[in-house]
Amino acid sequence: MNSITISLRLPPKEMSPNYKAWTRGSSFAKNRAKKADTELAQLVTLEALGRRKAPMWKKATLDAVFYWPTMGFPDDDNAIGSLKGFRDGIAKAGVVTNDRILKHRDTTFLKDKDDPHVEITITEVQ
Repeated sequence: MNSITISLRLPPKEMSPNYKAWTRGSSFAKNRAKKADTELAQLVTLEALGRRKAPMWKKATLDAVFYWPTMGFPDDDNAIGSLKGFRDGIAKAGVVTNDRILKHRDTTFLKDKDDPHVEITITEVQ
């Protein structure tokens, strides 16, 4: 089974589906956050691939392990929604043909006060 695991900072609050749409400048902030997340995920994914050519899987699953600084975890569907920019970056790196084929499989929440981050594992589906 082929898989790639990447570690990224936690997505910013602007990427949450619950981010206040009525907040002044919110669409600008959300677009800026998504672009930054996409670029970061693309770079980290390419780095994880090393010198290997991107696989371009036709079907894949995504598992996410969130390490939050406190026990105040968001609900899982908001956490999954906040990964949109990261999913786009993974697709831009060439791991999958399109981020729509990444099917979310599992979300886990853990506490890590010293190193809050998210680990994303993309696994090819045969």
